[in-house]
Amino acid sequence: MRLSEFTPAETLLLTQGSHVLLKDLLKYTFMDLLLKKVLLHTRKKYQPDARSVAVTMKYISAGALFNSYQPLPHEQVFTSPFEQGKRNIQFRFMIKMAYEEASKYSDFDPVILQSPSINRFVRKNIFQRLFGGYGWTPEGKALAEVLKKELRSLDKNLPDWMAQDQKKALEVFVAIKGNVFLLKNVDFTLLRNFDKEIQQLQSVSSDTTSWGYDMVAFDSSWISDSHHSSSWDTSFDSSWDSGSGCSSDAGCSGCGGCGGD
Repeated sequence: MRLSEFTPAETLLLTQGSHVLLKDLLKYTFMDLLLKKVLLHTRKKYQPDARSVAVTMKYISAGALFNSYQPLPHEQVFTSPFEQGKRNIQFRFMIKMAYEEASKYSDFDPVILQSPSINRFVRKNIFQRLFGGYGWTPEGKALAEVLKKELRSLDKNLPDWMAQDQKKALEVFVAIKGNVFLLKNVDFTLLRNFDKEIQQLQSVSSDTTSWGYDMVAFDSSWISDSHHSSSWDTSFDSSWDSGSGCSSDAGCSGCGGCGGD
Protein backbone atom coordinates (compact mmCIF):
# COMPACT_ATOMS: atom_id res chain seq x y z
CA MET A 1 0.00 0.00 0.00
CA ARG A 2 1.23 3.49 -0.80
CA LEU A 3 -0.10 4.63 2.59
CA SER A 4 2.83 2.86 4.21
CA GLU A 5 5.20 5.44 2.67
CA PHE A 6 3.82 8.48 4.46
CA THR A 7 3.18 9.85 7.92
CA PRO A 8 -0.42 10.82 8.75
CA ALA A 9 0.33 14.53 8.32
CA GLU A 10 1.83 13.90 4.89
CA THR A 11 -1.16 11.79 3.88
CA LEU A 12 -3.55 14.52 4.98
CA LEU A 13 -1.78 17.16 2.88
CA LEU A 14 -1.62 14.86 -0.15
CA THR A 15 -5.31 13.95 0.03
CA GLN A 16 -6.82 17.19 1.33
CA GLY A 17 -4.34 19.89 0.42
CA SER A 18 -4.23 23.14 2.37
CA HIS A 19 -7.70 22.60 3.85
CA VAL A 20 -6.28 20.56 6.76
CA LEU A 21 -6.45 22.27 10.15
CA LEU A 22 -3.25 22.77 12.14
CA LYS A 23 -4.70 20.93 15.13
CA ASP A 24 -5.31 17.84 12.97
CA LEU A 25 -1.79 17.88 11.58
CA LEU A 26 -0.45 18.04 15.14
CA LYS A 27 -2.90 15.53 16.53
CA TYR A 28 -2.10 12.75 14.10
CA THR A 29 1.63 13.46 14.25
CA PHE A 30 1.53 13.08 18.02
CA MET A 31 -0.41 9.83 17.83
CA ASP A 32 2.00 8.50 15.22
CA LEU A 33 5.01 9.22 17.44
CA LEU A 34 3.35 7.41 20.35
CA LEU A 35 2.64 4.47 18.10
CA LYS A 36 6.22 4.35 16.84
CA LYS A 37 7.46 4.33 20.45
CA VAL A 38 9.35 7.54 19.82
CA LEU A 39 7.25 9.06 22.61
CA LEU A 40 5.82 7.28 25.62
CA HIS A 41 2.67 7.91 27.64
CA THR A 42 2.84 7.19 31.37
CA ARG A 43 0.81 7.96 34.47
CA LYS A 44 2.10 9.06 37.87
CA LYS A 45 0.50 9.63 41.25
CA TYR A 46 0.92 13.14 42.63
CA GLN A 47 0.21 14.06 46.26
CA PRO A 48 1.60 17.40 47.51
CA ASP A 49 1.19 16.40 51.15
CA ALA A 50 -0.36 13.69 53.30
CA ARG A 51 -3.61 15.59 53.72
CA SER A 52 -4.15 16.05 49.98
CA VAL A 53 -5.97 13.60 47.76
CA ALA A 54 -3.59 11.82 45.41
CA VAL A 55 -4.29 12.49 41.74
CA THR A 56 -3.09 10.72 38.63
CA MET A 57 -1.02 12.88 36.30
CA LYS A 58 -0.57 11.96 32.65
CA TYR A 59 2.92 12.41 31.21
CA ILE A 60 4.75 12.15 27.91
CA SER A 61 8.41 11.19 27.82
CA ALA A 62 10.98 9.93 25.32
CA GLY A 63 10.09 6.41 24.20
CA ALA A 64 12.19 3.31 23.72
CA LEU A 65 13.03 4.20 20.10
CA PHE A 66 13.57 7.93 20.65
CA ASN A 67 17.37 7.88 20.42
CA SER A 68 17.45 5.85 17.21
CA TYR A 69 14.70 7.79 15.44
CA GLN A 70 15.43 10.73 13.14
CA PRO A 71 12.40 13.03 13.42
CA LEU A 72 11.03 14.74 10.36
CA PRO A 73 10.80 18.55 10.46
CA HIS A 74 7.10 18.57 11.39
CA GLU A 75 7.67 15.99 14.15
CA GLN A 76 10.27 18.12 15.90
CA VAL A 77 7.62 20.25 17.62
CA PHE A 78 7.06 17.16 19.77
CA THR A 79 10.58 15.72 19.96
CA SER A 80 12.70 18.84 20.50
CA PRO A 81 11.81 19.31 24.21
CA PHE A 82 13.30 15.90 24.98
CA GLU A 83 16.39 16.66 22.93
CA GLN A 84 16.83 19.70 25.19
CA GLY A 85 16.90 17.54 28.30
CA LYS A 86 13.26 17.36 29.36
CA ARG A 87 12.41 14.01 30.90
CA ASN A 88 8.67 14.11 31.58
CA ILE A 89 6.11 16.61 30.36
CA GLN A 90 2.49 16.60 31.44
CA PHE A 91 0.21 15.78 28.53
CA ARG A 92 -1.61 19.12 28.47
CA PHE A 93 1.71 21.00 28.52
CA MET A 94 3.09 18.80 25.75
CA ILE A 95 0.15 19.83 23.58
CA LYS A 96 0.51 23.48 24.56
CA MET A 97 4.23 23.53 23.76
CA ALA A 98 3.80 21.83 20.38
CA TYR A 99 0.87 24.04 19.41
CA GLU A 100 2.71 27.24 20.32
CA GLU A 101 5.85 26.12 18.47
CA ALA A 102 3.88 25.22 15.34
CA SER A 103 1.97 28.50 15.54
CA LYS A 104 5.22 30.42 15.08
CA TYR A 105 5.02 29.53 11.41
CA SER A 106 2.68 31.58 9.27
CA ASP A 107 1.82 28.28 7.56
CA PHE A 108 2.80 24.89 8.98
CA ASP A 109 2.26 23.07 5.67
CA PRO A 110 5.71 23.98 4.24
CA VAL A 111 7.34 22.38 7.29
CA ILE A 112 5.64 19.10 6.43
CA LEU A 113 6.47 19.52 2.77
CA GLN A 114 10.19 19.49 3.63
CA SER A 115 9.92 15.74 4.13
CA PRO A 116 11.78 13.87 1.34
CA SER A 117 8.90 11.44 0.90
CA ILE A 118 6.48 14.21 -0.09
CA ASN A 119 8.63 17.11 -1.30
CA ARG A 120 9.15 15.65 -4.76
CA PHE A 121 5.40 15.83 -5.39
CA VAL A 122 5.22 19.59 -4.71
CA ARG A 123 5.10 22.19 -7.46
CA LYS A 124 5.07 25.98 -7.02
CA ASN A 125 4.36 28.48 -9.75
CA ILE A 126 5.81 31.99 -9.72
CA PHE A 127 2.85 33.45 -7.79
CA GLN A 128 3.02 30.71 -5.15
CA ARG A 129 6.73 31.34 -4.74
CA LEU A 130 6.03 35.01 -4.13
CA PHE A 131 2.85 34.84 -2.06
CA GLY A 132 2.85 31.33 -0.64
CA GLY A 133 0.87 28.21 -1.40
CA TYR A 134 1.72 25.15 -3.43
CA GLY A 135 0.35 22.67 -5.92
CA TRP A 136 1.01 19.07 -6.85
CA THR A 137 2.95 17.67 -9.74
CA PRO A 138 1.04 15.31 -12.09
CA GLU A 139 2.60 12.42 -10.17
CA GLY A 140 1.46 13.99 -6.91
CA LYS A 141 -2.12 14.33 -8.14
CA ALA A 142 -2.16 10.70 -9.24
CA LEU A 143 -0.73 9.63 -5.88
CA ALA A 144 -3.42 11.58 -4.03
CA GLU A 145 -6.11 9.60 -5.84
CA VAL A 146 -4.38 6.32 -4.98
CA LEU A 147 -4.21 7.26 -1.29
CA LYS A 148 -7.87 8.30 -1.25
CA LYS A 149 -8.83 5.00 -2.83
CA GLU A 150 -6.81 3.05 -0.27
CA LEU A 151 -8.42 4.93 2.62
CA ARG A 152 -11.90 4.35 1.22
CA SER A 153 -11.17 0.66 0.75
CA LEU A 154 -9.90 0.26 4.30
CA ASP A 155 -12.87 2.12 5.73
CA LYS A 156 -15.17 -0.21 3.85
CA ASN A 157 -13.40 -3.49 4.60
CA LEU A 158 -11.85 -2.95 8.00
CA PRO A 159 -14.96 -3.67 10.10
CA ASP A 160 -15.31 -7.12 8.51
CA TRP A 161 -11.62 -7.87 8.98
CA MET A 162 -11.75 -6.79 12.60
CA ALA A 163 -14.72 -9.08 13.22
CA GLN A 164 -13.69 -12.06 11.12
CA ASP A 165 -9.94 -11.93 10.55
CA GLN A 166 -8.07 -9.99 13.23
CA LYS A 167 -4.73 -11.23 11.91
CA LYS A 168 -5.42 -9.56 8.57
CA ALA A 169 -6.61 -6.39 10.29
CA LEU A 170 -3.46 -6.31 12.41
CA GLU A 171 -1.25 -6.77 9.35
CA VAL A 172 -2.99 -3.82 7.68
CA PHE A 173 -2.63 -1.65 10.78
CA VAL A 174 1.09 -2.37 10.99
CA ALA A 175 1.56 -1.77 7.27
CA ILE A 176 -0.10 1.65 7.20
CA LYS A 177 1.49 2.72 10.49
CA GLY A 178 0.10 5.96 11.92
CA ASN A 179 -2.32 6.34 9.03
CA VAL A 180 -4.54 3.98 11.02
CA PHE A 181 -5.69 7.07 12.91
CA LEU A 182 -7.12 8.55 9.72
CA LEU A 183 -9.58 5.69 9.34
CA LYS A 184 -13.11 6.60 10.28
CA ASN A 185 -13.82 3.23 11.82
CA VAL A 186 -11.08 3.50 14.42
CA ASP A 187 -12.31 5.82 17.14
CA PHE A 188 -9.57 6.43 19.69
CA THR A 189 -10.59 8.45 22.72
CA LEU A 190 -7.22 10.20 22.79
CA LEU A 191 -8.04 11.95 19.53
CA ARG A 192 -11.09 13.57 21.13
CA ASN A 193 -9.05 14.64 24.18
CA PHE A 194 -6.37 16.12 21.94
CA ASP A 195 -9.05 18.10 20.10
CA LYS A 196 -10.28 19.45 23.42
CA GLU A 197 -6.83 20.66 24.46
CA ILE A 198 -6.23 22.43 21.13
CA GLN A 199 -9.64 24.08 21.21
CA GLN A 200 -8.89 25.46 24.67
CA LEU A 201 -5.55 26.85 23.51
CA GLN A 202 -7.16 28.47 20.49
CA SER A 203 -9.82 30.01 22.73
CA VAL A 204 -7.19 31.50 25.05
CA SER A 205 -5.22 32.82 22.08
CA SER A 206 -8.26 34.51 20.53
CA ASP A 207 -9.10 36.17 23.84
CA THR A 208 -5.65 37.62 24.40
CA THR A 209 -4.48 38.48 20.90
CA SER A 210 -5.82 39.38 17.86
CA TRP A 211 12.62 3.75 9.86
CA GLY A 212 11.86 1.00 11.57
CA TYR A 213 8.36 0.34 12.74
CA ASP A 214 7.85 -1.77 15.84
CA MET A 215 5.12 -4.40 15.54
CA VAL A 216 4.90 -4.52 19.32
CA ALA A 217 3.20 -1.14 19.07
CA PHE A 218 0.12 -3.07 18.03
CA ASP A 219 -1.42 -6.09 19.65
CA SER A 220 -4.88 -7.61 19.50
CA SER A 221 -6.19 -5.25 22.17
CA TRP A 222 -5.80 -2.30 19.80
CA ILE A 223 -8.57 -3.62 17.61
CA SER A 224 -11.01 -4.91 20.20
CA ASP A 225 -14.12 -3.03 21.20
CA SER A 226 -13.36 -3.62 24.86
CA HIS A 227 -10.04 -1.84 24.47
CA HIS A 228 -11.65 1.24 22.96
CA SER A 229 -14.27 1.41 25.66
CA SER A 230 -12.00 0.71 28.63
CA SER A 231 -8.24 1.03 28.29
CA TRP A 232 -8.23 4.15 26.14
CA ASP A 233 -11.02 5.78 28.11
CA THR A 234 -9.19 5.02 31.35
CA SER A 235 -5.87 6.34 30.05
CA PHE A 236 -7.25 9.47 28.47
CA ASP A 237 -10.22 10.47 30.60
CA SER A 238 -11.43 13.80 31.91
CA SER A 239 -8.48 14.06 34.30
CA TRP A 240 -6.52 15.52 31.37
CA ASP A 241 -8.67 18.61 31.86
CA SER A 242 -8.71 18.72 35.66
CA GLY A 243 -5.71 21.03 35.91
CA SER A 244 -4.49 19.03 38.91
CA GLY A 245 -1.10 20.09 40.19
CA CYS A 246 -0.47 22.79 37.59
CA SER A 247 -2.14 25.30 35.35
CA SER A 248 -0.91 26.52 32.00
CA ASP A 249 -0.01 29.90 33.48
CA ALA A 250 1.52 28.68 36.72
CA GLY A 251 5.18 28.23 37.46
CA CYS A 252 6.63 24.79 38.09
CA SER A 253 5.59 23.51 41.50
CA GLY A 254 7.89 20.51 41.35
CA CYS A 255 5.30 18.08 40.03
CA GLY A 256 7.06 17.90 36.67
CA GLY A 257 4.03 19.04 34.73
CA CYS A 258 6.00 21.37 32.52
CA GLY A 259 9.10 19.22 32.36
CA GLY A 260 10.59 20.72 35.49
CA ASP A 261 11.80 17.36 36.84
